[in-house]
Amino acid sequence: MPKTADTLLPDPGRWKALVFIALAQLMVVLDATIVNIALPSAQQDLGISDANRQWVITAYALAFGGLLLFGGRIADLWGRKRTFVVGLLGFAAASALGGAATNEALMLGSRALQGAFGALLASPPSRCSR
Repeated sequence: MPKTADTLLPDPGRWKALVFIALAQLMVVLDATIVNIALPSAQQDLGISDANRQWVITAYALAFGGLLLFGGRIADLWGRKRTFVVGLLGFAAASALGGAATNEALMLGSRALQGAFGALLASPPSRCSR
């Protein structure tokens, strides 16, 4: 089947998509930096011990790194757009939960959730199924 001029033209919405994807990636990476700045006051407010302070950062990193490849497989199954939207909404909800945390357990759980949804948000499809 011959290709027409319509199929060769780039999608006009590609720049808007690029902006959304770039901002989402910035949000995922910036989260690790911002929590380091806010950690001393959060530690004091939530009564987190010095020994457990590192777990606020580690919970995010473990969930994010451990689920990044799985997020790519999910993108293969669900589609890129749906995976991106679920990751974005979940990341935002987990961030709000962490902001409203009243104790150490809630803070650590919300950071792990942020990492899991961040993995969905940041992972490209794996293309293993093709």
